Amino acid sequence: MTLSLTRNQDVQRASHTTEAMAESAPETVIEAPTHEPESNYISPGSLMLWLATKTDGMYGELRQAMQMSEERSALARELKDLQTLMEERDKSASARLDAVEAMLDKAKGTAFEAEVTALLEPMLEVLDDPELEAENVAAYWASISANRGEWAKQLESFVSDLDHRDKLALITIQQVVGEIRDATQLASNLIASENQASSGVIGNIRA
Repeated sequence: MTLSLTRNQDVQRASHTTEAMAESAPETVIEAPTHEPESNYISPGSLMLWLATKTDGMYGELRQAMQMSEERSALARELKDLQTLMEERDKSASARLDAVEAMLDKAKGTAFEAEVTALLEPMLEVLDDPELEAENVAAYWASISANRGEWAKQLESFVSDLDHRDKLALITIQQVVGEIRDATQLASNLIASENQASSGVIGNIRA
């Protein structure tokens, strides 16, 4: 009887101790993840925004390339005319000088200014020599006659280089146009697929 009472007291004390420990122990809370699960879904609005951003840069590149091509073609035509002028024997020195100066003025502020200046400045130095012309007209004309053939060759070579660069630029323009077309077609296909899927869901709901 005494042994049984003692055991009951021990069990009660152990029970009280367990309850006290449970009350004092910190409560463990398992929180659900706050991030949303990843999704491959792209809304039509997001697709249109992507298309607008992508093609805007492409159209800018295309405009720049086309403008450069137009300037290059115009320069090639004018330099070709200058080449013809240099090749003609009966043209006056003043006509050649005026043409060179006019070409230098047109090239100012363009992407080709440095190249045109390097090409035409040596011609200008020979043509624009009033002291030699005043002192010895024969020597002045002899200097022009000795150089005009070489000037024509230099102009012809430069025009040929411009034509080559323009052909390469045309390839770039065609590539950009193709990229714009591909991006537009891709967005169009994705939007059409999204619309088709939405129509299918609505049809299933109605059914």
